[in-house]
Amino acid sequence: MKQVFVITPFLLLLLAGHFQTFRPEVTTTVYARTGRHGADCTGSGICTISSSGGQAPPPPGYKAAMGYNSQGQVFLEFRYVDLPNEIVASQFGADAFEMQSDYPVPTSVLQAINAKDTMLILKAGFYPLNKSSQAVRITFN
Repeated sequence: MKQVFVITPFLLLLLAGHFQTFRPEVTTTVYARTGRHGADCTGSGICTISSSGGQAPPPPGYKAAMGYNSQGQVFLEFRYVDLPNEIVASQFGADAFEMQSDYPVPTSVLQAINAKDTMLILKAGFYPLNKSSQAVRITFN
């Protein structure tokens, strides 16, 4: 005898809600320089972020991935091989990343990461670091 599987409206609604909340991670390659935003890039935080646009040579800074995680939060991820040891120690040695000043993300970078907003400011404060054996990720919430 064949069994018939019936999906109730409640189960269908539950499944639709689950699939609707999943968002794939979106990333693009950028070049970021750490340090307090300003003329000399001293201190801690993000000093500059730029996008190469795929055609131009890489701008000053360290190669990184920037985008949105599956929860819609902006992140910046550096591979350890792309960073000098002194930057790893001074900027990423703790459990949190300190932004000493606000950093307005340039429009060209917002376009590269397909940002919904036309303006994004990474605010001063402390942000969690997610460290693996190969990379460190700053999640801006």
